[in-house]
Amino acid sequence: MPHKSRFNGSRVLALMFAVMAVATSSLAAQRVALVPDVGVYIPTRDLIDVANGGTLHQQISLSLGGKLDLWFGNRIGIQATGSYAPSRLSFGVTEVGVQPVQEDANIFMGSGRLMVYLIPPTSPVSFLINGGVGLVNRSGTAYADLENKTDLGGTVGVTIGFRLGRVLQLRLSGESYIYDPTFYEQTDVEGNTQNDINLSFGFGIPLLGLGAG
Repeated sequence: MPHKSRFNGSRVLALMFAVMAVATSSLAAQRVALVPDVGVYIPTRDLIDVANGGTLHQQISLSLGGKLDLWFGNRIGIQATGSYAPSRLSFGVTEVGVQPVQEDANIFMGSGRLMVYLIPPTSPVSFLINGGVGLVNRSGTAYADLENKTDLGGTVGVTIGFRLGRVLQLRLSGESYIYDPTFYEQTDVEGNTQNDINLSFGFGIPLLGLGAG
């Protein structure tokens, strides 16, 4: 199996957030908003296709998290996100009468993104696209013995916003995390590139007198 380079994903993401902080200190952010949200985590592919019809599959789960938005005008901004999903890992085979085995397998997703409003938040209904670097960290019983639990990849998403008065905004978001899990280095099988989806809704809350429009 080809060797994959190892890196500490959490340190890379921390460095990225530090760069974002430096950028915001040199630019006057016109709006700052915190967006607590709740949603659903949807893994779209099996982690591993096991011989003889077996699969290793992350389960769909509730997700809880939030976003921090920094805007420089009505169109361009940057965003830091974090979301936790108390998921489970399922190992199953195709034999009749054999029930899949499940264990706790939690997922944390974080990202740093560039955001662009195609329809500005001053409109009753707004629409934005975003993209950046995403981090996926695994924990729980199923991953307790793994050495590499953190992966980096790309992330893209969209958000539809609905103005609720002068400052509050209801947001419906969809995010995709695309990455290659590094824990395959500890196995003799070839894994699948992952495309994990997080669908969520939340309310944009102004901070320090700054807000959604």
